[in-house]
Amino acid sequence: MPYIKAKNLRKEEILSEAEVKQMIDRADLLFPGKAAMIKCLIALLWLFGKRISEVLRLKRKDLWFDEHFLYVRFTILKKKGEYKAVKKVTVKNPFVNYIIQYIECIQDSEAWLFPGYSRRKTLKVKAKLKDGTVKTYVYERLESGNMSRQQAYKILKRLNPAVWPHLFRDSVATKFAYEGATPYELQSWFDWAKLETANKYIRRGPAFIERLAQRTW
Repeated sequence: MPYIKAKNLRKEEILSEAEVKQMIDRADLLFPGKAAMIKCLIALLWLFGKRISEVLRLKRKDLWFDEHFLYVRFTILKKKGEYKAVKKVTVKNPFVNYIIQYIECIQDSEAWLFPGYSRRKTLKVKAKLKDGTVKTYVYERLESGNMSRQQAYKILKRLNPAVWPHLFRDSVATKFAYEGATPYELQSWFDWAKLETANKYIRRGPAFIERLAQRTW
C-alpha cells in the first residue's frame, strides 16, 4: 500500500504483514530509546486488532505468557459500562517476541504499558538486534498515566503517513474474514455488540463468495 492520505484510502485497502514489519523496523531509526515500547504497541494492534484505547489502557499485570501462549487481558469499553476479556495468541507468532521483550523489562505490575508524559523517569530497555546481539537503551521520559490516543496517532503517522490506529483493527478483521472466520467467531474476538458488524467483513471475503457459489438451491 503506497503512502497516501487516510481520507483517500478506499475501504478495501488494508495493511499487510510486510507493511507492519516495515513500521516495526523503522521504529529503531525514528524513535531511538523508545523503539521497544513502540514495537510492542504495533505488535499488539496487529495481533489482536483491538481498539487503540483498549491497547493503551493495558498495564503490565494484564499480560502474561507460558510456553504455549501470550495472554492479554483487555478492558472492553461499552456504553453501559466495561468488562474484561482475555485473548491469547501462540508464542510461535514472530510478532509476539516484540511484546515479550518489552514487558520483561517492566518490573512494576501496576505500571502502564504505554505511559504518558509529565514527570521524568529513567528507563532501561533491552532489545535483541538482527545480528543476535542484545543492546540496552537508557532514556529518560516524562511519565504520568497512559499514553493518549493522540500521541499514539502521531507515532503511527510518523512511521507510515498512510496508517492510523483503527486501520489495524479493520485490517485484522478483514484478514480473518478472508480466512473463513464465521460471524460469531469475529464477534467474539473483536467484542462487537452487534453481529451485523461481523457480517460486513464476512461479505467482503472470498470465503463468503465461495459459499454462495457452492449452494445447491
